[in-house]
Amino acid sequence: MFACPPFSRIIGDECFHYKVVLEIKFAGINKIASLKKFFLGHKIDFESNISKFKGRIVHIDAEDLLISFTDVSSAMECATTLKNNFEYDKVVTMAICAGVPITEQNGFFEKVIAEANKMCVIESDKIIISSEVEALYESANLNRSVDANSFYVLQKGEMQFLSELMAITNAKFGNDAFTSNDFYVELHLSKSQFYRKITRLFGKSPNQFLKDADLDY
Repeated sequence: MFACPPFSRIIGDECFHYKVVLEIKFAGINKIASLKKFFLGHKIDFESNISKFKGRIVHIDAEDLLISFTDVSSAMECATTLKNNFEYDKVVTMAICAGVPITEQNGFFEKVIAEANKMCVIESDKIIISSEVEALYESANLNRSVDANSFYVLQKGEMQFLSELMAITNAKFGNDAFTSNDFYVELHLSKSQFYRKITRLFGKSPNQFLKDADLDY
């Protein structure tokens, strides 16, 4: 069996390199200025830090900044540097996601971005990373653990719950008859299980989550 380089996976007889995405979402930044204006005002600082870690800006709009990397460690170091160097921690969420393009089919990169976008709805003062990013980091760094003070690791079960929750939220948006009590029925959870999952991820009650979701649309 041959060995793949770091941040790669053997599939069949080939090595496939992971694609890594760092998404920076500015929640509520519109009350201050658009992200694009904020970015332009700090353009030199942003670009020097991103290029230092071999990142590449792939998208920017009023609320989101997407940066791609070829390895997890660089993405995590860049995210930490940006979060520490700029005074926007109260309005920013950062999420890092990774995946392997098993085929060259269109839409793979969009799937990784979509995963990062879902993770950004979680309210945390830490940088959110997927469990796959954690595993890649530890594998490439001699099993050194991720810094729990800086990063929140979203486990696979939490990611599945988040995906199902967002799908229901999008489908039921605008339905005034739909309440927080209907969520746990749709998700096949008990009321207490649903409450624990919501408060763990969002730090708020299910009723408050539903109210905020309406305001965010």
